[in-house]
Amino acid sequence: NRFNIPGLTGLPYNILIIISIILSIKINILILPIGLLVAALSQFLFQFPFAYKEGYIYKPYINIKDEYLKKAMYLLLPVVIGVGVNQINIVVDKSLASTLGDGIITILNSANRLNDFVQGLFIVTITTVMYPLLSNLSSIGKNEEFKQNIKKMH
Repeated sequence: NRFNIPGLTGLPYNILIIISIILSIKINILILPIGLLVAALSQFLFQFPFAYKEGYIYKPYINIKDEYLKKAMYLLLPVVIGVGVNQINIVVDKSLASTLGDGIITILNSANRLNDFVQGLFIVTITTVMYPLLSNLSSIGKNEEFKQNIKKMH
């Protein structure tokens, strides 16, 4: 139930991406993938001290026979299919848009960025806060309170 630090992880990430873009233009294009790697690592490094301070200790362990892991993989299948279909949709959109003239793909990309911005600003923010609450209510068996929170979200 602490959302400030996870919400701020995009700050060092985006700053490092911007710096790597500028440096890759001025110095060498190979700085861009290195900058992306460093930026992705910065998200972990940014959160690690706060997680450690809260007492979180990660111990890697995977039990392939675990029923919950099997259930999670089963539930993950529609997500993977949905993401794949979305990627195919993007390819088809760009292929069709390329036949319409100059600048159409840029307009399509701009529209997609605007859509991603709205999703990131509202939907992801709301789900980041609500998911732990709903997950907790479900795990302790408070189904009625869970339903009420779902109704409030609509």
